[in-house]
Amino acid sequence: MKSLPKLFFSLISLIIFVFLFYQSYPGINVLLFEIALVVLTLFIFPKHRFSLSRVIGTSALIITAVAFLWNGSGWSLFVNILCYFLFIGTVIAPITRSLFTNAQLGLYNLLGSPFQLLIDLSRLKISNAPRLNRIIRYYYLVVPALIIGFFILIYSASNPIFNKLLNDVFGGLFNWFWEFADTLNAQLIATWLFGLVISIYSFIHYSNFDLIHIDANSSDHLARVRLRINRSYKRTGLKSEWYAALFLLTALNLLILVINLIDIYWVWFNFEWEGEYLKQFVHSGTYLLILSILLSMAIVLYFFRGNLNFLSRNHRLKLLCYIWLGQNAILAISVAIRNLHYIHYFALASKRIGVMFFIALVLVGIFTVFLKVQKKKSVFYLLRMNMLAVIVAFVISSLPNWDRIIIEYNFNHYNESFVHFDYLATFDANNLSYLDRSMEELNAIESVQTELFPFEETYMTAEEYAYRIQEKKTELEVLYEQRTWQEWTMARQRAFTFIGK
Repeated sequence: MKSLPKLFFSLISLIIFVFLFYQSYPGINVLLFEIALVVLTLFIFPKHRFSLSRVIGTSALIITAVAFLWNGSGWSLFVNILCYFLFIGTVIAPITRSLFTNAQLGLYNLLGSPFQLLIDLSRLKISNAPRLNRIIRYYYLVVPALIIGFFILIYSASNPIFNKLLNDVFGGLFNWFWEFADTLNAQLIATWLFGLVISIYSFIHYSNFDLIHIDANSSDHLARVRLRINRSYKRTGLKSEWYAALFLLTALNLLILVINLIDIYWVWFNFEWEGEYLKQFVHSGTYLLILSILLSMAIVLYFFRGNLNFLSRNHRLKLLCYIWLGQNAILAISVAIRNLHYIHYFALASKRIGVMFFIALVLVGIFTVFLKVQKKKSVFYLLRMNMLAVIVAFVISSLPNWDRIIIEYNFNHYNESFVHFDYLATFDANNLSYLDRSMEELNAIESVQTELFPFEETYMTAEEYAYRIQEKKTELEVLYEQRTWQEWTMARQRAFTFIGK
């Protein structure tokens, strides 16, 4: 596509961004800007605008923006940013079959778009003027100049004599520069610069054709590679690998069977809490078990990466593989049950919710590995399906108002779960309507908690918690006075309504 339209649309995007985000926190401006971005990209990149990958990328972007507008959570905004990179990847290459390729293209474009901008500018021609590449080529000196400046800062900070020499030579220039900077609107300049980066990234694309070529020529199914080489000896490599796989999977199945029997007896049906913190039980144990599951999947992928899939007598090996994957699924369920025990006694927290989503993705991964072995699928198929599962999981996770769910669950289950006032006090002021509790209720909760959880470690008291909530009220009143319409979210509106009452 010609450079001038892309530059023109980048300028329009920049103006919209500054109008929506100058002196404003993220709010409804996120959704409005991304709707404008989608519309502009439909005009300037109309080819394959309704391809499957582009529809998925656009839908994920808008859905997560609406989710952020509704619940105003930082997690929803984070997922929306990730979906923005994916969306740009689908605009760059809308007919790819794997969203993993689109995600890679989006990340490559993050570094490549500034260089592509210089190339596009050098191709422009202005009447009665030399080609812009005679001017643009000097911009390549910017990076060396920045590196030199960085080293000057390091040397001046580490060597007082060099720092004094620098001040003697350039002190007047530095003073003039800072006086001049004070006269500028730093926030407006920062908004323009950030908007410029976003606009260039959105419309000036660096296409990695190697990734696109790999995606186009990859298959979901494995193909048998027959090597016909004249040898003076009998080749036994594949047969030896088959024996090694048979021995390894048999031994590992017996080993994991012991672990699963212990977990089923102790974790599933006979768990008893004896007042300990459960950190080792959940944190370290969960990380190690998840690591073992991922390594187990890697072992299966290694042995079934090539011609071992087509061996005529590999039915026993496949059966061992299915049992191995099934036992790893049981191990993943054991991790989920450990996490549920943790939630039961120590209430909800964002990481505990994240563990449940991660286990769901692990189970999906185990199932896709099972399909790979059973139907002779390729690694490309695994990447394609699991990337789709990751995107769906992230989008779904952005929809609920987890802050409200966590706060209300923890307060409603204080008779059986530990209410961590220190943790609840970290939630932002937008959740004030859920965080604010009467002193009578807080004292009643503290009384029950002291009896149920006589920990030696000291935690925030009910009185300290009430004081922190009062501080959040003051903080929210300041935000209410300084609010702009661009910052509006439903969560913030609920908090402002609560303050008004």
